[in-house]
Amino acid sequence: MTESGPLVALVHATPLAIAPAVEALREEIPDVRLWNLLDDRLLVDLAETGVMTAPLKDRIAGLVGHAMRAKADAVGLTCSAYSAVVDEVAPRYDRPVIKPDAAMYRQVVADGHSRVGVLCSTPAAADPALQLVHEAAGGSDAVTGDVEVCTEAAAAAEAADQAALVTALTKPAERLVNSGAAALLLAQYSLSAAAGALQERFGVPCYSGPRAAAKELRAKLTEEA
Repeated sequence: MTESGPLVALVHATPLAIAPAVEALREEIPDVRLWNLLDDRLLVDLAETGVMTAPLKDRIAGLVGHAMRAKADAVGLTCSAYSAVVDEVAPRYDRPVIKPDAAMYRQVVADGHSRVGVLCSTPAAADPALQLVHEAAGGSDAVTGDVEVCTEAAAAAEAADQAALVTALTKPAERLVNSGAAALLLAQYSLSAAAGALQERFGVPCYSGPRAAAKELRAKLTEEA
């Protein structure tokens, strides 16, 4: 049986991002053909260097190029720590290459939140998250963000233990809400399973990247068609 839907390549830096991204895309684009490309050393090596080096950028660019040479209709990154690389890589191609959570941050701004709380499980995701908040606000200070890094959430996500994930994120989320955050943002795909529980617990919107990115890809593929 021949598949006929759009071929979307997903570039991952951790296997934990695969399931949330795949689920969201299959819901938004039912006939999508998915191709997962994983370099599970990307986050490890970034943590070791402490900065985004040229070789690390080249590895992401190489995966994107590999997908494009194989005629992918679009490429989506799923690791927020590498979001900035898309700005350099995307202009090389005539097909969409999207950031993992830029669409989520744009939605937060569109919804009118002036102060947000960002949750992540690794320090490497903190600065890119705040940068994307700034970019989504058009470079202004109309939206400000505070970050909580919860390393315990990484172990819960790796174990696919949703209850433990919610528990790990609850205290950091509470601190953010108590400090004035009108919305919570989950800066990594691996944390997205906690969105519903946190939103219900604190009574503020809780945004996650996979669904927003899937909607963005659907829109871009429709434009290309």
